[in-house]
Amino acid sequence: MHPHPQTRMVEFPVEGGGTAVAFEARPSGAGAYPGVIVVQEWWGLNDHIRDVAQRIAAEGFVTLTPDLYKGRVTKDPNQASAWMAALDREEAMQILLGTLRFFQEKEPIYAEHIGVVGFCMGGSYALLLACRAPVLKAAVPFYGDTPDPIDQVKNIRCPVLFIAGGKDRWINAAKVQKLKEAFQQYGVHGEVRVYPDADHAFFNDTRPDVYNPAAAQDAWTRALGLLSRTLKS
Repeated sequence: MHPHPQTRMVEFPVEGGGTAVAFEARPSGAGAYPGVIVVQEWWGLNDHIRDVAQRIAAEGFVTLTPDLYKGRVTKDPNQASAWMAALDREEAMQILLGTLRFFQEKEPIYAEHIGVVGFCMGGSYALLLACRAPVLKAAVPFYGDTPDPIDQVKNIRCPVLFIAGGKDRWINAAKVQKLKEAFQQYGVHGEVRVYPDADHAFFNDTRPDVYNPAAAQDAWTRALGLLSRTLKS
C-alpha cells in the first residue's frame, strides 16, 4: 500500500487543438508505476471520483482522471443527465486519447502498462476507449453502456472486466447479454460480472440510496486483481 498519494492537476494537448486537464494521483514513493485512466460519472470530476482515483493510486498505480466537463460538477441528476447528453462523444474520446498519449509521453516506461476504469457514463467511455486504443492492457467498465454500434467490440485487444448490477434498469439484462454475446462473437477476453442485488452506481459510497458495500468490495477486489495482473507484470 502507498498511503496518501500525491495529487495535482495536469494539463495536456488534445488532437484538433486546445488542451484538457486531469486530476493526477500517484503513489508517494519514488519510482515508476503503471498507469490507470479513471473516467468520471455523469456528475463531473467530483470529490468521489477523486477519492476513487486516490484509492487506486494507493495500490501502486499512477492515475489520471480527465475532466470531461471542463470544471463543471453537479449533484442534480437532471443537470447531470443534460450535461451527459450534451457531451460530444468524439470530443470526449479525443480527451481520453489525449490522456493516454500524455501518459505514454510523460513517462515512456508506462507506455505498455496502461489500463482504464470508468463508472456509469465513464464505464461507457472506458469500453469505447478499449475499442479505440489497442495499446490498453486492461479495461474495467462499471455499469457502462454498450458501444454503438456494438461491432466496435471486435477491436478490443485487452482483457475486459465488465461489472453490472442485477437491479440496474438502465444497463439492463438485455444490454448485458448483448455485450456478452459480442465478446464471444469477436473472441474478446471479456468477463461480465453481474451482482444480482445491486443497483446502478452501487460502487458509489457517497450515495446511500444505491451503495451496496458487499458488491462494491467484491467488484473492487476483482478490478484491482485484473489491473495488477495485466499492468504490473
